[in-house]
Amino acid sequence: MDYLKFSKPFVLNDYFQIIPTILLIVNSILAMNTAFYSKGAFVRNRREIIRKYMKTSATIDILTIIPFFMLHSFASVNFIRLLLLLRIWKLNGIILLFETNLMLRGRLDSLFKMIKLLLKVIFVAHVLGCAWIYIGTSTLFESKSNNWISKGGIDVNDLGEVYVSALYFSTVTMITVGYGDISPSNNIEKMFGIAFIFISCGVFAYSINYIGTIAQKINLEDLEFKEKISDINFFLKKRNINSNLQIKIKRYLEYMYEEKKKAMELGA
Repeated sequence: MDYLKFSKPFVLNDYFQIIPTILLIVNSILAMNTAFYSKGAFVRNRREIIRKYMKTSATIDILTIIPFFMLHSFASVNFIRLLLLLRIWKLNGIILLFETNLMLRGRLDSLFKMIKLLLKVIFVAHVLGCAWIYIGTSTLFESKSNNWISKGGIDVNDLGEVYVSALYFSTVTMITVGYGDISPSNNIEKMFGIAFIFISCGVFAYSINYIGTIAQKINLEDLEFKEKISDINFFLKKRNINSNLQIKIKRYLEYMYEEKKKAMELGA
C-alpha cells in the first residue's frame, strides 16, 4: 500500500503557492509606502518609513516569503513551511487595528471578543491537529499497525478524514473530555499527548478566565443600574411619593438606560 507522502502536503495546485507569495510581496511594498505616527506626529518621510519597516516587519516578511521560493527545490523539507507561522506575530496587530476602527461598545464589543476568542481556540486546535497528523504519519512508516491512524481504522490516503480525526482529537483534549476512539498508540504519540495536555490546559484555563471577564463586563453595567434603581426606590418611599409616580419614574429611567445602551453599541 502506498502511504501518504509529505513531499507536497495539502497543496492542491500551484495557485496555493503563487497567490500567497504575491500577496505577501504586495503587503511588503505597501508597508514601505505607508506613513505612520511617531510620538503623536505624522511621519511621511520615505527614509523614515523604510527605516521603521526594516526595524519592525522586514525580518518576518522576508522569512515568510522565502519558503514559497524554496519549496520547489526543497519540497521534501517540510519544516521550511513552518516559517510561515512567523506571520502570526503580525496578526494580533492587524486584529487590534481592525477592532480600533470598528469602535465597538457594550454588547457588540463583548460579542466581538467572544468571536476572537473562539477563532484563537480553533486555530490552536488546528495547529495541534496538524502536529498530531505529522506524528501519526511519521510513525506510520516505521510501524504500520501501531499508530493512531491505523488503530482508528482511518484511511491514510483520505486527507479529509485524517484532518477531521486529528481536529477531533485536539478538540476533545483541549476541552478535557478525554480520549475515546482516537488515542496515542506508541511512545512517541504518548509523549506528544503529554505535551498536548499541558498546552491544552493552559488554553482551556485562559479561555474560561477570558469568558468570565467578558461576562462580568456585560453584567457590570446592569448591576450598577439596578443598584441605582434600588437607591431611587428607597428615596421615593422615604419621601412618601405616590406609587403610580414611582412606577412612572422607574419606567422612564429604564427606557433612558436602554436607549443609552443602544447608542453606545451603535457608536453614537
